[in-house]
Amino acid sequence: MDLALTGPKNRAELEDNLAALEKGPLSEDEAKWMRAFGRKVHG
Repeated sequence: MDLALTGPKNRAELEDNLAALEKGPLSEDEAKWMRAFGRKVHG
């Protein structure tokens, strides 16, 4: 993923979004889990 858009409703949500960005990319295991989940949800 090259871009993620967020629509925080308040400052707390914005801070949570920024904190997630600071963590950096997903690990390989996390990315595999996300892809598997996406396949189940979207067929």
